[in-house]
Amino acid sequence: MRKYFLLLILFSISIQNRSDGQSLSVQNDSIQFMNADFDLQVIAENDSIAAAALQIGITEMNRIEKLISPSLSNTQLELIRQNAGIATLGVDTEFFDLVSRAKKISKLTYGAFDISTAPLSKFWNFNDSITELPNDLEIRNTKQLVNWKNIILDHQTKTIFLKEKGMQLEFGAMANGFAINKALANMKKLKGVKGVVINSDHIMTSWGENNKPTPETIYITDPKDTTKSIGRLDLKNTSIATIGTYEDFFTIDGTNYSQTIDPRTGYPGTGIKSVTIVCSDAEVAMALANAVFVLGQLEGLALINQLVGVECLIITDSNKLLGSERLRLRHD
Repeated sequence: MRKYFLLLILFSISIQNRSDGQSLSVQNDSIQFMNADFDLQVIAENDSIAAAALQIGITEMNRIEKLISPSLSNTQLELIRQNAGIATLGVDTEFFDLVSRAKKISKLTYGAFDISTAPLSKFWNFNDSITELPNDLEIRNTKQLVNWKNIILDHQTKTIFLKEKGMQLEFGAMANGFAINKALANMKKLKGVKGVVINSDHIMTSWGENNKPTPETIYITDPKDTTKSIGRLDLKNTSIATIGTYEDFFTIDGTNYSQTIDPRTGYPGTGIKSVTIVCSDAEVAMALANAVFVLGQLEGLALINQLVGVECLIITDSNKLLGSERLRLRHD
């Protein structure tokens, strides 16, 4: 079993009886999306409906990966990169709308979330052991290519233009939330589907019935001892996303650097071990988790406290727990 930033209660895969005497089918499957493992669970009226719903979800996630994966060639994402600073490119409405939503989140977060950070990735190869910080001048020169305001959208023609040659787009964690939203929307349409749970290392989404007397529960990992939890969050018709440095970080001169790059500085975020966002929209949850990690505890919490229907839990490098005003972390 892979390690999660959030400790998750394991799901039952057996058929259980409801109070009305009828039984529901509970089935599970998994898929790799954008190099991450995703588990899907469906609660349905019978086995055939559950199996069909799982296939619908997997098919949709495979389709989304072909649409937005930065590792594939001949995609709209790649064509946009090739035409950066040169020409305007027409794209599908679905792709255009995703970029448009990303820009709105960039504006909301004062640029802390930015899908144009891809050029900076070459400096931060977390697959290798990083023992010293990259050249600051090179980072500052490359950072000139990172600016969400230079992603020019024409809403009438559905075209995209990147103002600077060398600019690139990459949706990052937002891609996971986008795929979950699309898969869930399609699975819910199938008559007889009663509930869906989709989760990966960084996000868990629950909708509908879970065929248990209590909601699905996520236990938040204790930063001092990852075998224990510090509390739980109930999950019903919502998403919980976590970005953290429990494992994915490197340390130089006593400072922990995360995998989350600050678009405004070109350097990875520091000072926070994890950010957990509770939000009904998986795509927004993932984007905001990244943004709050970059903004830091004061600016991050100030932002979340202004948003309706969004909650946040921050664990600092010193293991201090900070929650948004409406967060309800249970300890029972």
